Amino acid sequence: MLSSALRQIWQNKLLWAIHVIVNAALLAAIYGWLSIPDRTVLDLVLSALAGLGIVLVTSWLHGGTMEFFRSSHQTGGTVLRESFRPSTRRIAVFAGWLFVLVLAIVLVLQLRGRLEPVSNWIASVLTFQLQRPVSPASVSRILSAVVWLAAFFATPFLLLRFWKWKWTRKHLLIYSVLFVVAAYIPYRLIWWVPELEGVYAQSVSMGARFVLAYLLAVTGWLALASTLGGARR
Repeated sequence: MLSSALRQIWQNKLLWAIHVIVNAALLAAIYGWLSIPDRTVLDLVLSALAGLGIVLVTSWLHGGTMEFFRSSHQTGGTVLRESFRPSTRRIAVFAGWLFVLVLAIVLVLQLRGRLEPVSNWIASVLTFQLQRPVSPASVSRILSAVVWLAAFFATPFLLLRFWKWKWTRKHLLIYSVLFVVAAYIPYRLIWWVPELEGVYAQSVSMGARFVLAYLLAVTGWLALASTLGGARR
């Protein structure tokens, strides 16, 4: 199933190129949006309009991609242009889903600020049961990792079922593989700092790692979208 998704991406290189270019432009737009000042009412209005524009373009791109893979799996082939025709319903649905996803992740991450009492209690219980000291900091790191997985692994998986994904062990395995390849590995690549001498070598390394991480993320998302399109009822 994963090989079929990758094969479909290979057969639709134009879609892959569109995502590489448009998502890069969206990232640049988000960076620019974050730098908009909020000193005046005009600044707030411009910030709101820019944010709305970013959400609309993002929803148009990814909503159209979901529609393309859905139609492609159902009919055996579809014209890319037809799937990306502006649709108010499709854009609104994806924008709403994206809002719920971001909100759910933020809410789950709030648990990280409430781990200290729980970590102390668990460390005390384990120390009593095991008859040897257990550091609350070690327990806190484990709980923090659990919260991180709940936010970035479990929450998106549960919300992806909105797209009528038939849950099977095979789908969970594919999702897990794509999460590692398209999310965890890019994260590690971006924050990995190799020991290199000279600013030039460090700059080249950073650029190469960022590009590789970005291409992995884009390809992984398209593979997931293709899998979702083939699993819809």
